[in-house]
Amino acid sequence: MTIQTMNRCVLIISILIFQNCTGSTRMPDNIPVLHIDTKNISILDLNKISTSNTIIPLETTDFNLIKKIGQVFLIDTAVIVWDAGMHNVHVYNNKGKYLYNIGKRGPGANEYIEIEDVYVSHENKTVSIFDNGKRAVHTYKVTGELISLESIPYYAYSFYPAANGYWLFNNAQNKDKYNLFLWNTKDRKIQSGFLPNKNILDIYPTNNFFHDEDKGLFFHYPNEDIIYRIDGEKLEPYLYVDFGPKKNPYTDINSLQYLDCVERNEYIGNINNLYIHGDKLFFQFSEHFGRNNTRIQSYYAYSSISDLKTTLYEVNLKHSENIPISPLPDIIGLSMNKLIFQINPNILNNDRLMELINKMVQTYGYTTKIDFESNPILIMYELTK
Repeated sequence: MTIQTMNRCVLIISILIFQNCTGSTRMPDNIPVLHIDTKNISILDLNKISTSNTIIPLETTDFNLIKKIGQVFLIDTAVIVWDAGMHNVHVYNNKGKYLYNIGKRGPGANEYIEIEDVYVSHENKTVSIFDNGKRAVHTYKVTGELISLESIPYYAYSFYPAANGYWLFNNAQNKDKYNLFLWNTKDRKIQSGFLPNKNILDIYPTNNFFHDEDKGLFFHYPNEDIIYRIDGEKLEPYLYVDFGPKKNPYTDINSLQYLDCVERNEYIGNINNLYIHGDKLFFQFSEHFGRNNTRIQSYYAYSSISDLKTTLYEVNLKHSENIPISPLPDIIGLSMNKLIFQINPNILNNDRLMELINKMVQTYGYTTKIDFESNPILIMYELTK
């Protein structure tokens, strides 16, 4: 069974639900608290946090049909798109013209099978792929040439390179039951581990690591309401997100009380899709309804880290006038100071699609063929400092 299949099964069978549980929250001392109130919903005005925007229609060919974007990265004039649905990494120029793929999927010696996460180094101009099928990290030049292939004896839901190896989010699938650990590639051992858990809990697939140039490397574990900062080999609580009365009243994931609450009625939590840019914090979370997880409500948050003020929104984004269609609210990348969204042509009606095409021709001079079966259109906002 692949790790994606395990994800889907676990998400269907067991979603965390926490109403009607008694207990107290054990919160780390002396860290900022971000208070969330889902009754206070508004609209995120992208014009207030950005200075300009760019539209990039991704060219559609027989070699780069995109099923589901996992994440988008920028290096110089290259646009790198990880297609999590088809396990491919495509490279485009900054106008959206398809150039080539990074590596090749297959059972061959230098091929990958199952991409679980992708890391891009702007400094080294490289692309690294975590392949759960082969339990290996494939590293390529941004031009496509394979540089190295390092085997790792563990699955990983997310990874991030370190000075002497890799940080791995493993969901306790190792002998010490660490959720997060630092793997030393030279000594072939776990150098340090964190967040041990004797029970394998449900995991929402997301970007568990994110690096900000000013603040460093961050990590979040979906089953906790804490955002951590990684400093060297230390894991330090950085920000606590208080979801109010419907949050999980327990923080010890090994306790019987916590496991009992897993099967209860309602809860708010599951931090995911986290991005940080200086003082700006973006993330998603969800509220679950019904004993059998019959409905899930997603929320989106934009917060100021310095004053802890938060804007909560659900779907609507206030965008620039030169973009006639609102992009989907899910952020698919934050790279080179650009916050990246997408518009999927297949969810538009004919009038809205023609409106978008005409605007792209008039404003940007694009002549790329776009129809309902075309690849997504990227919308990038240059964030203010």
